[in-house]
Amino acid sequence: QANVTRIEIDTDEGKRVIDDKKKTKEIVRSLSQLEVKKSKELDPKFDQAYWVKIVENGKDAYGLTIYDDDYIKAFNFKDKKQATYTIVKDQKVDVKRLFSTK
Repeated sequence: QANVTRIEIDTDEGKRVIDDKKKTKEIVRSLSQLEVKKSKELDPKFDQAYWVKIVENGKDAYGLTIYDDDYIKAFNFKDKKQATYTIVKDQKVDVKRLFSTK
């Protein structure tokens, strides 16, 4: 968490780059608190998707695709592994607010 140097967020509304340490920490903390369970869903239905790239010390570390607040597809750049998770319902994370491009 401490070595996240930048987070790139891509949505239909545009791209946003965050390299402010306080904000990257807040996003990583919020994401790490999400309760998820492994999903077999390969092609989630969604209204809004967020493509999130987490950069550690200048290197691409993780790619996350968050579909609404239902699914997360996670990709690890280091070992090239990908997995899809269902976000357990009734959680207090507001994905839209967390990634808002405003």
